[in-house]
Amino acid sequence: MVSSELMAEIEHWYEVVRYQSIDPHKYSGESFDVVCEIITADTFVAGIASKLLDGSTIDPIERQIIGDPLITDQHWWKRGSGQKFDFHAFPEICQVVQSLEKLRSLCKDALG
Repeated sequence: MVSSELMAEIEHWYEVVRYQSIDPHKYSGESFDVVCEIITADTFVAGIASKLLDGSTIDPIERQIIGDPLITDQHWWKRGSGQKFDFHAFPEICQVVQSLEKLRSLCKDALG
């Protein structure tokens, strides 16, 4: 059973992530590709958080995916290709990614 404190924290960060956004039209090249990956990850992580908040079942593959960090060393996005992207120079991206990673980590904790 997940503690009520952890569920409240998930709910808080779910709301934070819900109201943050990145405009992909502001970026080009590799940064555009990374923003698209972040938007995809945002949708997935928010979906897992929503399932947890609703008491729905999380599939084994979803559990596995949510267990992997999205960032390393506080400002490197782990790309699907295995490469890393330094988002530190992009404040809008930085804020969204850090909130998203916090929510992902909380979801992982809730899933044990």
